[in-house]
Amino acid sequence: MRKNNVMCYSTAALLTVSLLAGCGSAPADSTPASSAAEVETSAESTIESADSDVSDTTEVDLAQIFADNALEKLLAKYETVTVTTQYTYNGDEENLLNTTVQYTTKDGCIISHGSSTETSGDGNGSYATYADSEEPGVYLYSTDLDKMVTVYDSAETYKSQSTIAFLPTADDVTNMTVTNVSTQDGATLIETETVVDGERAISAVYYIDPTTGNLLADSETYYDGDTITAESVANYDYTTAYDDTENLYGSMLNVDGGRNVTIVFGAGTGEETSRTLTVDANTTIGLIGSNDEVLYADIEGKELLSVVEPGTEDVTVYALPDTSDKGVSAG
Repeated sequence: MRKNNVMCYSTAALLTVSLLAGCGSAPADSTPASSAAEVETSAESTIESADSDVSDTTEVDLAQIFADNALEKLLAKYETVTVTTQYTYNGDEENLLNTTVQYTTKDGCIISHGSSTETSGDGNGSYATYADSEEPGVYLYSTDLDKMVTVYDSAETYKSQSTIAFLPTADDVTNMTVTNVSTQDGATLIETETVVDGERAISAVYYIDPTTGNLLADSETYYDGDTITAESVANYDYTTAYDDTENLYGSMLNVDGGRNVTIVFGAGTGEETSRTLTVDANTTIGLIGSNDEVLYADIEGKELLSVVEPGTEDVTVYALPDTSDKGVSAG
């Protein structure tokens, strides 16, 4: 699924992270006329109660709407963007996944944190991205059972690989059709349908504040033929302050009595760099590289690792190109 995906790193589920953008306080006149917090009912129920005032669907420029609601543009207007989403899988309303994700900027980079709760009891956890001059591009993920720190090999990889698209991309728009436009309480509801290879793949509704152009809520339904495979309803808030995630950092990084994990990048290339993290002994370390780098236990690349397993001793590992035929990847 597109929005607020649960990203997988090895067997651990990593919640969403984000891209680079400018930072600024929200101008007084840029507060949405209807905040996402006011959209208490789902976007689906909003459709049912929409006014009968229907606009010409040809007047809607989806690509422009999506571009205006790109994360970096929203964070240029607001200090924090908060997204709460409820997912329903396989049409089973008893199996729900609820997520809350917040985004803000720090030291010129977008950072985020979030949490997920699944009604089945599986998949519960929390995460935070950590970006500053000392530890750029570090992703922290914690559940009751697992702790994982993912290290990006460079600031550029952090920006490009830790990207979430709130909305479809320009390429996706080519498969989308606006099926209806209506208004409710002064806001605009845009209904769309995405068709791939002649079959309906997604139907969606976007709830837009016409004053600011901000996305307030959306609802998506995913199909496999005539079968609904998943549904999601999300609300967007631009007024809630960014929560403090210091406790998560403290429980996983720079812990007294932890171990030092050093990752060496570019060994043997003449441009060798390294990063050492002091982490809790029970934390797993992973890597996301820009050129299919994976972790090795030795500089010769003889022992391929998918992750650095928990342990009590200091350890040095090497991020080298994956030349193995084992099919093991750190990503």
